Amino acid sequence: MAHAHARAAAAFCATLVFTGAALGCSHARVDKAGGTAPVKPLVLTLATHDEDYAYGSFAAAVARLSGGSMRVKIATNWRGSDIQYERGIVRDVRRGRVPLGIVGVRVWDTLGVPSFQALVAPFLIESVDIEGRALRSGLGRRALGAVSRRGVVGIALLPGLLRRPFGITRPLVRPRDYRSATIGIRPGGVAKATFAVLGGIARGNTPSDPSGLDGAELDLLTITSDVWDSRGRALTGNVVFWPKAQTIVMNRAAFDRLTSEQREILRRAGRDAFEPELRRDRRDERYEPSLLCSTVSVVTATPAERAALRRSVERVYRGLERDPFTKKWITQIEQMRAQASARVDSVRCP
Repeated sequence: MAHAHARAAAAFCATLVFTGAALGCSHARVDKAGGTAPVKPLVLTLATHDEDYAYGSFAAAVARLSGGSMRVKIATNWRGSDIQYERGIVRDVRRGRVPLGIVGVRVWDTLGVPSFQALVAPFLIESVDIEGRALRSGLGRRALGAVSRRGVVGIALLPGLLRRPFGITRPLVRPRDYRSATIGIRPGGVAKATFAVLGGIARGNTPSDPSGLDGAELDLLTITSDVWDSRGRALTGNVVFWPKAQTIVMNRAAFDRLTSEQREILRRAGRDAFEPELRRDRRDERYEPSLLCSTVSVVTATPAERAALRRSVERVYRGLERDPFTKKWITQIEQMRAQASARVDSVRCP
């Protein structure tokens, strides 16, 4: 779709060609005539698989905050058709194959880091605004620090689009619609547990391959930019599984070689990228239905059906809340929902 390509192109405008520069640099050097000449900027490659990640806002902030002395080069479609591409990106960053990487928070519990599970608790975060408030909390900063258990440094925790039920062989509206259904997921422990208690079978798949699936958990941009809108039957517009929040992480040795100023630039760039990405997600949640509704039916769950879905996943919550940190964050998010009257960002066709 044109909008998807435009969004990806905008991200590339914030990058430069990779120069292979060393991790240390200064702002000027003495040339042969005795004058000064600008040195090449420090260029850090960031691995990403999906085109909708917030790498563009982050790269632009790095360039601006550093006055051009630091640049982020985006390596797209990292690990290509690998279903476990997010685990692979974390592994590649840890091993030093690439300095920076961006992955969804959904993957961390498969890597022994459960700190983000509250963000993907089913049917808890149902609006971009609640997602933003949850990520801004002090618990978000603590969760980001926990990625150090996997030998990487947490640089940024950023928002993403909302993931909804997308039916291929049937609409996914009520709990019984999931029974014996094969549901495509981006691999994550919470997603796997959620569809298991709903009676379905979770299966990891690449974003462009819906074959063999009865449905999937997808965001609007993925539906309109890949092949899903030509293969699906119905999107449940007023049910949100979880948001596609995301983390930027860095290789530990590469981070340690930076100056203290360069480290602070990267961390501040993550903070500065937050609001632009949140605004873009709000805009896309409003804009994408205009592309989607010409090819996909949008169905609506009744209040009773939404309540039944939430009751069906109570066992998932009992498991999540065994972890004190996750329980605390879930409670905090529930309080945010109550203050906001639990508004759902619903998709409706004109």
